[in-house]
Amino acid sequence: MMRLVRLLLYACGCYLYFRIGYPDEGPGGFYHTLTVPLLVGGSLGVFALLKAIDLGTRAAALAIELAFAAGVFLYLGFTLPQANGVSPLSKLASGQRPTQAAARAGIGRLGLDPDSGAAQAVVSLFPKR
Repeated sequence: MMRLVRLLLYACGCYLYFRIGYPDEGPGGFYHTLTVPLLVGGSLGVFALLKAIDLGTRAAALAIELAFAAGVFLYLGFTLPQANGVSPLSKLASGQRPTQAAARAGIGRLGLDPDSGAAQAVVSLFPKR
């Protein structure tokens, strides 16, 4: 069961990184409606796969989990709709990293208070510039 929790944390962590770090979202209501269940379903699928094949080594199972996390990161990085038409992964590749100002805007765009204690803790994970 802990493996499923890890897979969900990988998927949610990648999703929130892009949602908070790159708040320049274009029209994508349906995208987010579809993506969240897709990430949960993918996590459950990988969990079921790992349960079914019962790998003898912990390293092989961890490698599959990390490959899933990398796949989620690439999926979200290439497909997250942006208003300017440039994908977040292209921005990362060109050196545009998310900053604390972008994280504050991203948290505000999610409908949360960017000045709350929890939001400040998340914003502090991003670099100032």
